[in-house]
Amino acid sequence: VLNNGVDSVENFMLGLEFQGMPIATNSVTELLRSGDMYEYTFPIPVDMDAVQDYQITAFVDLMDDENRKNDSLILNLKKLGKYDAGVTFLNAPAMGCGTETVVEVELTNFAEITLETIDIITVLNGVEVDTFNWTGMLELNQSTLVNLPVSSLVNGTNDISIYSDLPNGTEDENDTNDAMSAVVDAVLDGALVVLNLQLDFYPTETSWTITNDQGTVLFMGGDYEEMELITQEFCLDPDECYTFTIFDSYGDGLAGIFNGENAGSYELVAAEGSIIASIVEIDFGSEESNDFCSVFECLLSGEVEVFYETAASASDGVIFIQAENGLGPFEYSIDGGNTIQQTDMFTGLVADTYNIWIKD
Repeated sequence: VLNNGVDSVENFMLGLEFQGMPIATNSVTELLRSGDMYEYTFPIPVDMDAVQDYQITAFVDLMDDENRKNDSLILNLKKLGKYDAGVTFLNAPAMGCGTETVVEVELTNFAEITLETIDIITVLNGVEVDTFNWTGMLELNQSTLVNLPVSSLVNGTNDISIYSDLPNGTEDENDTNDAMSAVVDAVLDGALVVLNLQLDFYPTETSWTITNDQGTVLFMGGDYEEMELITQEFCLDPDECYTFTIFDSYGDGLAGIFNGENAGSYELVAAEGSIIASIVEIDFGSEESNDFCSVFECLLSGEVEVFYETAASASDGVIFIQAENGLGPFEYSIDGGNTIQQTDMFTGLVADTYNIWIKD
């Protein structure tokens, strides 16, 4: 205890708290002049056997104290165990397609002894479904990430709990940090669709929605702060079609700055890798809507009009191709895509068999 005042003091109370509870007091009658120090050892023992955090508070109580801000001192202690490891992070997708998913688990060693092995147990909807025996080397407060497959998801809500057990084959001395939980909504017959959204130089201006054919908003995004690539997965009904709408609050789309520099883009990709929707105009103004179906289906078709040669070997035949149900610009070919042109008319043709090809 230090007398910080300019006057001498005596007859004050010295107290001790453990875990927020008072455990001892001592009346001090010794005279302390300005700047004098007084030391006292409390004879009261405290129980710190459990592996956990502890808080000890020492305080003084002096009548007419003019500065109460320096009357107490708090000491935080952490009791380390020889065997204490836990799950400190669990990353699971909010939505899953099918009966399987993967969760990411962070495992941390809280003990003074190196962690070399531990069991990581997966509980799905209240049933223990898997035990993964991790092996490695983790020193005190070191962490590692582990990917765990989870199967047998049910349609709808799935409660997933991950907990650790038996660090180095010994009972964990602190089970309060062993478990974490997450919820995954699964659509067993769903179609996985991935949004890849590259934000432009002004990411705060961009937001988007995905709606069904009734106009109900199913998913949305926004409040972005950095010019980055946003990747997000959705599980959609394979028999339904949807609308992706992107908004720009400034009104210049994803045009970026300086004639397209730092521009953005977007695409929606089906499970097999087919692009089912992509940006139409980079400078789309305030919004752009793009209809798509969750399962890729090529709707592109075409009408072909043929004008035959006026005479044998005249080489003046013409094929005109009219693309339908697609999104331009189109590419055309009459030899199966070996040679391609941007125009829809082929002239100077001889009598032959031609393989019509269109790409949007």
